[in-house]
Amino acid sequence: MALTTSIARHFALRQIIMAVVCFGLGLWGLYDYAIKIPRQQAVWKDYELQTQKKTDLEDLRDERTLTEAEIQEYEATVAELNRLGSPTKPGKLDRLVKGAAFVPCLPFAPYFIWIYVRTKRRVYRLDDDGTLHLPDGVWPQDQIADIDMSRWMAKSIAYVVDKQGTRVKLDDYKHRNLHLIIGGIATRLYPEAWDAEAKQIKADEPQGDEAANESPAIDAGAAGAGGAAAATGPGSEPSDVIS
Repeated sequence: MALTTSIARHFALRQIIMAVVCFGLGLWGLYDYAIKIPRQQAVWKDYELQTQKKTDLEDLRDERTLTEAEIQEYEATVAELNRLGSPTKPGKLDRLVKGAAFVPCLPFAPYFIWIYVRTKRRVYRLDDDGTLHLPDGVWPQDQIADIDMSRWMAKSIAYVVDKQGTRVKLDDYKHRNLHLIIGGIATRLYPEAWDAEAKQIKADEPQGDEAANESPAIDAGAAGAGGAAAATGPGSEPSDVIS
């Protein structure tokens, strides 16, 4: 049965989340930069103007009686201040910060979408006869000369090599089931080192009690050999040895 890859779920989810976050932050920054903060600045400017006008009319009222037109202007000013409420003065760097920190996030949203689409389209397949289908070509089994597993255990990355020395990167982090393809190639080329799931095979070595148990047997064998040598020393007839 042929082994075929698809985009890894965790990798796809990461690209989608990053695209949404970048789009949201960029859109938020663009709205604040282009609409919200300029509107706040205009409201604050109008508030300062109306406040100054109200103060001037009150000072004039203390000096003399206001005319009918001045009274109407004063009432209109007070009504405008009531409508404005108590606005907050925007910081001098608010617009600059929003424009510099968040608006640049916007172009990264399509970048992460492009990474997602590109990775999803890159499909790897290993046929039953050993033919490897890569996104950029097809390698028959006899064309595959080697597989570099030096970074596999640390980074989940392997490099398949053809007879011309061309190296193709295989990244299991991005592609689901790619480890099975890597394992299939590695176990064919290095059956003593890798299994079909790209897990490293460790050679059996005597450790601990096993090594201790072997020592007496070795010593006993050496003693026996010494005794046999003594028995066949000068003046003794050599015994028959069965090999």
